[in-house]
Amino acid sequence: RFGKFVEIQFDQRGRISGAAVRTYLLERSRVCQISDPERNYHCFYMLCAAPPE
Repeated sequence: RFGKFVEIQFDQRGRISGAAVRTYLLERSRVCQISDPERNYHCFYMLCAAPPE
């Protein structure tokens, strides 16, 4: 029902200089089940459409 995004910031020498944690609340009905014509969260479509690395 929720997700966390952890951002770690580095200085020019590659040492950790800061960090941030962001919490995202997701609607259970939109993550588990979709009713027509609604779509799921756009980030899921972007992840699936991303080119392979």
